[in-house]
Amino acid sequence: MIKINTITTNVLREQTYILSDETLECVIIDPGFQTQREKDSIDSFIANKGLKPVAIWFTHLHLDHIMGAQYIIDKYAVPTFACQNDLPLLKVNRAMAMAWGIDFNADNLQIDNYITDEQILHFGNSQIKALLVPGHSPGSIAFYSEEGAFCISGDVLFRCSIGRSDLYGGNEQILLNSIAQKILTLPPETTIFPGHGYATTVDDEKLHNPYLKQQD
Repeated sequence: MIKINTITTNVLREQTYILSDETLECVIIDPGFQTQREKDSIDSFIANKGLKPVAIWFTHLHLDHIMGAQYIIDKYAVPTFACQNDLPLLKVNRAMAMAWGIDFNADNLQIDNYITDEQILHFGNSQIKALLVPGHSPGSIAFYSEEGAFCISGDVLFRCSIGRSDLYGGNEQILLNSIAQKILTLPPETTIFPGHGYATTVDDEKLHNPYLKQQD
């Protein structure tokens, strides 16, 4: 059974997720931590739980979701996974960081493996389906577990909101189509864990999300 742990990181309050199972293997999704205190916090969590990191998975490659990646790579020697469509973001993150006044040191991040739509990813005894959900970024990925009844949506869908579409490579209509076709079609009880803010469910977003109700 997959366990989900959340660590809120960096000045943009990004959610870093750690998925683990009974084998104690774990994957780190969107390591956005920035300060030494945040690095120490994730190291302590991994050590205290006896976890073995085996991969970094990215929902997308915006700066606030990748700032801690190189630290994890250097410390745990794990491979990285992301959608190839998001690679151009790695070239514009520096300018975005300067515009927002954010200290940024992930210019040389390398992606080792490219995720494709509906690819099955594995760690320990567990498997997760990757869903391509562009619109917030060209290569946004949501990670869905049918067995665990959860979906890590990145910045595509939030509680009663949706992701921005005005950043590089974003497109509002594509984003809404992605949500409608890939996320709202999941079972209604599926828990949505977003890249920022509180968790929600598919059913709650169908009923209460004003951006999605406009599409009815």
